[in-house]
Amino acid sequence: MADLANRFRPGSLLDVGGEGILTLFMKRVEITTANIKEADICYPGGKLPLEDESFDVVVSLDTIEHHPKDRRMAFLEDLYRVSRRGIIVCGPIGTPEHCVHEKEVFDSGVLSGVSRDYLGQHLEFGLPGSGEVSEMLRLLGGHVYYQGDFREIGASTEASLLSYLSLSVQTLKNISLDLLWDTAKHVSEDCGPYTNRFYLVSEKDVNGI
Repeated sequence: MADLANRFRPGSLLDVGGEGILTLFMKRVEITTANIKEADICYPGGKLPLEDESFDVVVSLDTIEHHPKDRRMAFLEDLYRVSRRGIIVCGPIGTPEHCVHEKEVFDSGVLSGVSRDYLGQHLEFGLPGSGEVSEMLRLLGGHVYYQGDFREIGASTEASLLSYLSLSVQTLKNISLDLLWDTAKHVSEDCGPYTNRFYLVSEKDVNGI
């Protein structure tokens, strides 16, 4: 996300649903968080309490899938409204295989607490599928990129210890990719049945051309 956002050369960035982690990767950018939990801006959902074009770039990681489907386009339009240069939104892509996998993980009982609640919302609201992502692209324009394989990062349906070890190994792998590789080397314009997530990158025409 940081690599993609830096393409906009932002001085300010709003992270909707974020918890401040982006500051580790974008130290020269003034980052503001908006979240229902502890954040710079209290945001329980709905319209952001901000003026139009308040931030150079607005990003949102793993938040859109926690909105009901009939509110997602309005959410995107609001992110676009408060940005000056554009937005980046990412979330899990709802291929049939991914949806089945998440249901299996949920039913396995491996997860508990907040993680289980979050996955429960995925099942309740549905992950954005390829058709829905195409609608997002038609609404805002831009590009869509895809990343990852959910089979590598999903919680194991076997023992809890194994699932935590698997998740830890994948986290280290992701950090290595972020630190050592250019974004272009581990995102793709193609979506397969086991693709983990999508990134919608929409740039505003600031020159009015």
